[in-house]
Amino acid sequence: KANGQCNAEELLSVLQAIKPDVAFVEMHQSQFDFLYQHENVEAHALTKYRECKIVFVDRQVDKEAFFANECYGRVVDYVVDASPHYLDLKIENHRGAQERGFGYLNSSEFAIKAAKILKIEDAIIGGQGDEDLIRALETWREALRRREIEMVRNIYGYCRDNICVNGVFLVGANHKAGIVSQIEKYSGTKAG
Repeated sequence: KANGQCNAEELLSVLQAIKPDVAFVEMHQSQFDFLYQHENVEAHALTKYRECKIVFVDRQVDKEAFFANECYGRVVDYVVDASPHYLDLKIENHRGAQERGFGYLNSSEFAIKAAKILKIEDAIIGGQGDEDLIRALETWREALRRREIEMVRNIYGYCRDNICVNGVFLVGANHKAGIVSQIEKYSGTKAG
C-alpha cells in the first residue's frame, strides 16, 4: 500500500525516468487484479505505465506462504515486546519511506537498519530458547529465501530467452540483501 512518498505516482515517475522495456514484478500473475484492488503501489503504477512488458516472477501464494506469514507475525510480536529498539528501527524505516520515498528505500541507511532488525530478531529469538519461535523464524526466512531464488531464476530465464535492453525489478526493499546474494550465486554458477 502507499506510504506517503512511496506511492504509485512516485513509482510511475521512476519508471518514466528509467524507461524500461521490461518490468519484473514481485508477484504472481494471478495476484495482479487482487493487488490492484487493494491499492498495491506496483500494480497501480504499472497500469499507468504501458511502455513495457510486465513479467511476473514470484511464485503463487500458497498455504506455505500463509503459514510463513503467520509464523513471522508471532516472531515480530515477541521481539517487539522484548526490544524497544527493534520497534524504533521498524518505525524509522516506515517513516523514512513515508517522508523520503523510494530514494530512502534504496539507500544504505535503510539497508543498515534492515540488517540491524534481522540481527535483533536473531539475537532475541535464538537467545531465549523457545523452539517454536526459533522454528517460526526459520520458516519465515526459508520461505523468503525460496521466493528470492525463484524470482532471480525467473528473471535470468526470461533474459536468456528474450531480448531485454533496459529492465527494472520491482521488489520490496526488505528483499534487497537476499536478492543481491541470489544474483551473486546464480551469476557465478549458472550464467558465468
